[in-house]
Amino acid sequence: MPLFGPPNIDQLKAKGDVKGLFNLSIGDKEVLSQQAHKALMEIGASAVSKLLDLVKDTQRDSKERKAALALFRAIGPSAVDPLLAALRGKEDSEKRYIAAEALGAIGDAQAGEGLLDVLKNTSVDDVMLRITIAVYAGRLVGIRAQEPLLAILKQYEDSEISMSIFGLTGIRVLGDIGDERCVERLATLVKTYGNCIRDREVWLGEAAVEALGKVGGRMKDSREHAKIESVLVDLLQFTPAMGFRYRKLCVKAALALGQLGNHNAAGALLDTLKQAKETSIRAAAAYGLRLSLDPRKVEPLIALLKDPDEQVRANAAEGLLCSEDPGAIAALQAALEDQSESVRRTAAQVLAVYETVAQVTRAAAPSSQQEAPAAKVEGTLLENEFYDLMQRQALEMMGLGYEITEIPKLATNKAADIIMKKYGIAMPEMAKIIESAMLKHS
Repeated sequence: MPLFGPPNIDQLKAKGDVKGLFNLSIGDKEVLSQQAHKALMEIGASAVSKLLDLVKDTQRDSKERKAALALFRAIGPSAVDPLLAALRGKEDSEKRYIAAEALGAIGDAQAGEGLLDVLKNTSVDDVMLRITIAVYAGRLVGIRAQEPLLAILKQYEDSEISMSIFGLTGIRVLGDIGDERCVERLATLVKTYGNCIRDREVWLGEAAVEALGKVGGRMKDSREHAKIESVLVDLLQFTPAMGFRYRKLCVKAALALGQLGNHNAAGALLDTLKQAKETSIRAAAAYGLRLSLDPRKVEPLIALLKDPDEQVRANAAEGLLCSEDPGAIAALQAALEDQSESVRRTAAQVLAVYETVAQVTRAAAPSSQQEAPAAKVEGTLLENEFYDLMQRQALEMMGLGYEITEIPKLATNKAADIIMKKYGIAMPEMAKIIESAMLKHS
């Protein structure tokens, strides 16, 4: 018979024994672990400072550190004030770093405002800590964190070590939140790191290209938009002597140009289709044209449906999306017999969109006898088309490395923009289509 029974969670909680409860929460006894975790959540804000002290000397990828961050997230908004107090302290940079991470994990408006305030008004000498605060602030408060992020980028862009810390995450956050003010800095990054030898530097250039595409996709035509086009078009001049790393950059440039979606960008992609010898670059240019309404794309893309490479053919089929050209329809119908399953599937999907458009057009034609049924048909078909486009956008954004939490909103907005432009639908009507589509597919 054991001399000692299991730990008494209620007694530990009553004593405020944060250390004892935390050790149990990361132990291998599942029931005790869950009970201890719950008790720490109930202790709440008063446990925060002790938890920070417990894990500040652990490795950043350790079980203890991950468990503490999960607890801060579970405690939620009540943990924000003590975490901000720790972040504003100056005695322990690692404790401040954990506090910044925890505020980012909690992710509410108060945490975002607090991070931004620390960034603007508190001395932060540690490079990694300052960048971490700026990145999380950017994720949580958006465009208002752009200037501090750009200031950090300008300060450290000549430092290899600091840039490796700012890295992909910082550049991607700028792409997610930025406007025309960040174009020059991103363009400089592309030129600086675009054709480096070492992988981690090339990744910075690739991330900057993706960010330019995102920023440009949100902008209206302007001088900065033209600057983005110029940077991306310059990257399309690939030759095999430049090496495989530059080829990857060229592919990303073609995809980014596709996000701009204007006449000049479409022209650059069409030129690339004619000139590029590399399969991956032709495939990327074809894919980048899928959201373009430029009629010049139809003939070159139809020709690519006979390309030897199946990925090029599949992307060409998808590139014909939104063209509604009779020649494109005939070519896509022929592609239904392609030897590649992915080409056949893509052609069928694009043809299904064409059929939806045709039905919508017929339903929208003036008819006094069928006015009410026509509205019903139009609504149903537009809901389906919107949902299909949203799925396509989500898949693309996943491939481009967007944060997973941002994808639903961004994909929804992009698909809605396409539908509204295509059919001249106003926002109130589009909102109803979105709501109905979500309910139908939920």
